[in-house]
Amino acid sequence: MASADVPVEGSVRIQVVWDGARVDAARVTSRRPQPQSLLHGRELVDASVILPRLYSICGDAQGVAAMALEALTTSGELDPPATQPWRERLRLETVREHLWRLGLDWAQAAGFEPFPEPVKSLLSAREGLLEDRDMAAGWARQTRDALFGTARPARIDASVPESLQAWIEHADTPLAGLLRSLAGRLEGVGRARFSPLPSGCAEWLLADAARRLRSDPDYHWRPDVAGQVFEMGPAARSSGGARLNDGRRVSGPTMDAWTRVVARVFELERLLDALENHRPAMGELTGWRDEDAAVVSVEMARGVLMHWVRLEAGRIADYRIVAPTEWNFHPQGACREGLLGMEAGGEQELEERVRLHVMALDPCVRHELEVSRA
Repeated sequence: MASADVPVEGSVRIQVVWDGARVDAARVTSRRPQPQSLLHGRELVDASVILPRLYSICGDAQGVAAMALEALTTSGELDPPATQPWRERLRLETVREHLWRLGLDWAQAAGFEPFPEPVKSLLSAREGLLEDRDMAAGWARQTRDALFGTARPARIDASVPESLQAWIEHADTPLAGLLRSLAGRLEGVGRARFSPLPSGCAEWLLADAARRLRSDPDYHWRPDVAGQVFEMGPAARSSGGARLNDGRRVSGPTMDAWTRVVARVFELERLLDALENHRPAMGELTGWRDEDAAVVSVEMARGVLMHWVRLEAGRIADYRIVAPTEWNFHPQGACREGLLGMEAGGEQELEERVRLHVMALDPCVRHELEVSRA
């Protein structure tokens, strides 16, 4: 039914003008399906059942957001006890996405032998991991050892620029081997100014988004705050003044594909560490409402996910989702910034560099590339 009512396949369209040596102009358009036609006229509680099935890639994040939105509009309580099991699902979903991207997608891109075992074991044991904390801790410990060995990056002195490089060069794990294969290919790819979402601004973001979503029917396709377009994802989350262990500041003026991949690796290690040591799933959950509408945001694998609803007579009149992909692949977002000035010795090399740049920004939909000669 969902596929008949809502086209679940979206896409990112990338158009570049190339002069044979560098990209002179770039246009990025993101079109992800919205659930409005499917949810219109329904009770809000239905959204938390329908949306996780509709958006399979990030279904648990969609469930958390929809459940929190329903609670906020009915009781004023943003984070009821019912959302707690979903938080654990969301944490495992984020781990799954990182394992999949690194062990399968990036391995394939690097021509490296895939290492699917961690994500396969997670998928097969997920329900047990959710129910048994000790089982989850054991799985996390085993996975950390397999991927990171004994010299895990989080335990390397972040103030020493050579520390990550030493681990990559000497660790005998598939993840370190993958990074050895990727480093030379990703450094400098898509390098551009870095504009992460500032920490502590969730309520400000939601209040502005609620106003814009009500008045602008296209806001969810090109979100901004006062003209600013922020980057979402692991690199943005780790940008609170910290350094990546290759010595470059995550919150510095530029970002490239290599640093984004390293940020994903560090976040994966932190998530596994939290599971191993029985620390609860956190995940920032924020909400805002007025008389007939409400909006919530939740941190998920790719960044901040927002759900907005407007109600009439207690039923859904309008429902829209702003996903991280719409920020990173905004017409003035991080994808376009990294494309402008991108150099390549030939069209095939250009296509490869664009592909790596897009992969590092991790859209939740496929992308299409069109190259025009200047």
